[in-house]
Amino acid sequence: MVYLAHEISHKWWGSVHDESEWLNEAFATYSSLLYLQAGGDSTGYRIELAKRVQSAANAPAIIGFDREKAPYPLFRRVIYDKGTVILAALHARVGTEKFYAILAQTAAERVSTTAGFLAVVAQLTTPDTRQWLITELSR
Repeated sequence: MVYLAHEISHKWWGSVHDESEWLNEAFATYSSLLYLQAGGDSTGYRIELAKRVQSAANAPAIIGFDREKAPYPLFRRVIYDKGTVILAALHARVGTEKFYAILAQTAAERVSTTAGFLAVVAQLTTPDTRQWLITELSR
């Protein structure tokens, strides 16, 4: 079910991508986890997120990641898993209402770069949250 929800979410987030692909894949992956949660499977959500947290541990930074020089398993850890963990942390930091507003504006503006996403976060949250996100993406 998670895989299908991930692929379907690519249709929704189709314009969300940049040179690193983290927005494209992390948005699709986190959307699939939110689908589990919205369907009442909070345990499944926690299990799937925990898998990604474990995979993302000690992964390189998203900002500056060179996918061309990385083996595919590392690419997945950084782009899919670490990106998803960061989105989940952003969600926890700002709350569901604000997080969904960020997602809605990201989709409405067809944001396709990390800089564009950071601009949306800055507009809808606080300078501290934007800086926090930059730090998370850079470590």
